[in-house]
Amino acid sequence: ESGADRQMIAGPEMSDNSHPCICLPRRWLTTFVPSALKLAGWLHLLMLIGLIGFGLSAHLGIIYFLGLIPVPFLLIYEHRIARTLDLGKINKAFFETNAVIGLLFVVILVADRIWRI
Repeated sequence: ESGADRQMIAGPEMSDNSHPCICLPRRWLTTFVPSALKLAGWLHLLMLIGLIGFGLSAHLGIIYFLGLIPVPFLLIYEHRIARTLDLGKINKAFFETNAVIGLLFVVILVADRIWRI
């Protein structure tokens, strides 16, 4: 086992620093993940605009638009959990939040069609 292997696994603070090497997992977490989270935020904003645009173009009623109110709050919740960088929590938040948003979308769409206001 070389010093570089230990540094890759344990990170720079756990190595003897005799081999100048960067920790790829740490670099990935500090550069790629924050950029991906920013991109996800912009894509979620685009999705919200798309949901509103869909409602307008489909001439949906007040039930649909009132049903969209929880969506930004659910997305904020998802992003707050994602900021922890705990992959278990991120996966749970991602799947649960997206499942709730998808179910909510179907329910409000059907409700709007049944009870047209």
